[in-house]
Amino acid sequence: MTSRRVPVVWPDPKELCRDPSLAILAALHATLNLAILSLAVNHPALSDCERPYYLPPLLPSEKSAEKLICIGRKLQHALADYRKAIAQENQIQPSAVADHDDSPF
Repeated sequence: MTSRRVPVVWPDPKELCRDPSLAILAALHATLNLAILSLAVNHPALSDCERPYYLPPLLPSEKSAEKLICIGRKLQHALADYRKAIAQENQIQPSAVADHDDSPF
């Protein structure tokens, strides 16, 4: 049995102070990685790009697993895009943002 590390970018304390939602989103990303890996292991026919025509069609559970893997990967990409967007927004200097609030607080 080989071990495979699940790549997850964990937010650092500064990132968490700016956007606490990054914590649960990183946990979701890790969980998605594990779910995709477990589905792929449980349904090895899904990873066979050149599946011979003479094999029986995919089982309903395999078709559902294939959809889940696809949706999980899309969600992983969306999570990565969100994290990049947050990082870019945090690079903007606070003085560059006009403060129109006349409140002294």
